[in-house]
Amino acid sequence: MNNELPTLPERRGPIVGIDLGTTNSLIGYYDSGFPILLSNEEGSRITPSVVSYLESSLPSVGQAAVRQQLLYPEKTIASVKHLMGRRIGDPESHGWDHLMGNRGEPVQIKLGQKIVTPEEVSSEIL
Repeated sequence: MNNELPTLPERRGPIVGIDLGTTNSLIGYYDSGFPILLSNEEGSRITPSVVSYLESSLPSVGQAAVRQQLLYPEKTIASVKHLMGRRIGDPESHGWDHLMGNRGEPVQIKLGQKIVTPEEVSSEIL
């Protein structure tokens, strides 16, 4: 029996980490012994996990979506991570506004005129 650990392939470049958080998200990388967090388009290293879909533009993400949430709560969603992989009727899907679908179907979210899945919203955050 061979008790040696397998060797890993040579690493080529930095190690990237993604934290898709319920409240906030971030992306960083580790290279040459130092962790480095990437900044979003507003210059912050932490992005609120909030997305707003207005008909006239691309989705707003992060702090911009938080501002939109005050004016357009029916077009904005936060904490969508809780709904990933869920179906209508699951205990975790009770109490959420904007949900669409029949019992047992994957969750869909109606935000204004837009219908999206939790996974699509999460991809916008990233």
